[in-house]
Amino acid sequence: MDTERLSNFTISQITHARSLDFVRWASALHVSGSSSIASAAEVFEAKHPRSLSIDLVRKAAVAAGTSTDATWAGPLAALKPLSDGFLSFLRPATLLGRIPNLRRVPFNISVSKQTTGGTYQWIGQGAPAPVSKIDLATVTLGIAKAGGIIVVSEELAKLSRPGAEVVLRDEMVKGVAKFLNAQFVDPAVAAVANVNPASITNGTTAIVSSGTLAANAATDMQALLSQFLAAHPSVEAMVLLMSPANAVAVSRALNQPTLGLNGGTLYGIPVVTSNSVGTSIIALDAQEILYADDDGLEVDKSSAATLQMDSAPDDPTSASTVMISLYQRNLAGFRVTRYVNWKRAATDSVKYVSGAVYA
Repeated sequence: MDTERLSNFTISQITHARSLDFVRWASALHVSGSSSIASAAEVFEAKHPRSLSIDLVRKAAVAAGTSTDATWAGPLAALKPLSDGFLSFLRPATLLGRIPNLRRVPFNISVSKQTTGGTYQWIGQGAPAPVSKIDLATVTLGIAKAGGIIVVSEELAKLSRPGAEVVLRDEMVKGVAKFLNAQFVDPAVAAVANVNPASITNGTTAIVSSGTLAANAATDMQALLSQFLAAHPSVEAMVLLMSPANAVAVSRALNQPTLGLNGGTLYGIPVVTSNSVGTSIIALDAQEILYADDDGLEVDKSSAATLQMDSAPDDPTSASTVMISLYQRNLAGFRVTRYVNWKRAATDSVKYVSGAVYA
């Protein structure tokens, strides 16, 4: 047991270190001016000589050979563990990374889904068996991406203090996670072609909460479970999503000690908690939620770009759009991009209670 705990702690520490090194590498690329990978590697090694990733960075600086030479693939893949470290740090913060049994599929690949079942019945001796059909449809998850740009001063980008790196990393993690979580569950998020997917609750009729008392929490949960099970009698991949506050209220109302602020189980059903769920309580069949993930996080930097410093930039830009030169202002921009998409494969695979606020 102690060995297992030590192993988990070690993995956690390595992930933490890799995620910091990922941001440090982006900073080194900025400081070196992207003149070459070798220059960035020298900057990284000079600032962080005891880094766990120092060997990966050194490999990244090896000159490319041929397409079959290991030194060609090596530099391209060498920094993947740094990216993995950052992404594994991000995943626990997102609902997509915490919900068990989601059905993962590739981007731009048609996935078959069954829309109706066959007909079955008892057959008497010598009687004919019924003949029926099942109806199938296909679902495709296109390429979608989420991201943003963080602009900092050149002075901050060049700081070697861990504090600056932690702030930048944590802001990226929290920002991307908070956005994706809300987009995943907010009923108001509708699909926009070639831009973003609909939330898993969009287009689903809500069960309006019956009130704020403990008895109402019990009533709401009964209504939610009954409605979900009526459409999905199998509970093998059933998951509940709710806020930490509602998890505590439901636990108290239903006397379920296995459920708390950090989730747990309710009647044996896995519960994932997140403040992003808000006042909804969501029941879903995880196997009916398709999602595609590029398994990577892109971080690009520039000190020569011209940006509109606005969280809702003009698209397209107009004569009134105010643009700022990063070079002129001595600023650096870090752009974070995550490729991810999801879709509710079956209409009845998600049910939810709205307006759940319990005293």
